[in-house]
Amino acid sequence: MPYTAPVSNQRLILNAVAGIGELAGGPDAETVDAVLEGAAALAEGEFAPLLRVGGYRRSALGQWRRHHARGVQERVAGICR
Repeated sequence: MPYTAPVSNQRLILNAVAGIGELAGGPDAETVDAVLEGAAALAEGEFAPLLRVGGYRRSALGQWRRHHARGVQERVAGICR
C-alpha cells in the first residue's frame, strides 16, 4: 500500500490548533498549501520508498530490481565478530 501524506490533517492542525491564519505577518493560505503539498510530494516520493522491507538494487542493465533481505542476521553476525 503506497504512503499518502496526511495533508488535510496537517492543514487542520495548522489552522485550528496553531492558528496560523491569525499570525501577524504570517503566511497566506496559498503559501501554506504550497508548502504542505511540496512536503507531501517529498514524503511520498522520496521518504516512503526508504521504509520498505528489503530493497532495490540496480541490475547490470541499469534497471532497479527488488531484492529480499535474506540472510541479514548471518551478515550482521559476521560484521559484529
